[in-house]
Amino acid sequence: ADRAPAQLSWTGCWVGGKVDTQNTSGIEGQTVNDLLYGGGGGCDFIYPGTGLLLGAFADISVPHGSDGGVDAAWFAGIRGGVLLSDRLLAYGLVGGTGQNFKVLPGDLKANDIGLTVGAGAELMLTPNWSTGVEWRRINIDISGEEQVLTQDIIGVTARYRF
Repeated sequence: ADRAPAQLSWTGCWVGGKVDTQNTSGIEGQTVNDLLYGGGGGCDFIYPGTGLLLGAFADISVPHGSDGGVDAAWFAGIRGGVLLSDRLLAYGLVGGTGQNFKVLPGDLKANDIGLTVGAGAELMLTPNWSTGVEWRRINIDISGEEQVLTQDIIGVTARYRF
């Protein structure tokens, strides 16, 4: 008997991993570039008949060695998007980030919370697997330092939906 092809669905929960490149500026006049690895999860919902997506996500990233910059970061937020086809999603995101960062040489170390905004595109490869690209901009006012940490993060994602 022939089997019907599996339906593609963006509604549901997912777990995934990511690799990012990060440019951090604004800490004591320094610019730091890091390679980050991370993982996380979320849940998405497509409003029936519209192709509009609303979702929530959370993830964590750690650097691959660094002379300064982010030791670890968490992100949590919401994303809203539109299906450009049954396999392609474009989305924007907004949320919060918490980061533990340091500057070397120097003695500035801090843990602070800031705002994250971004955009991305995701391609559904199979009913369970997707991959994508994502950009995030992060701004954190460093407590007691009269400085603003600014980060641009560009990365690739792989997600498994269940």
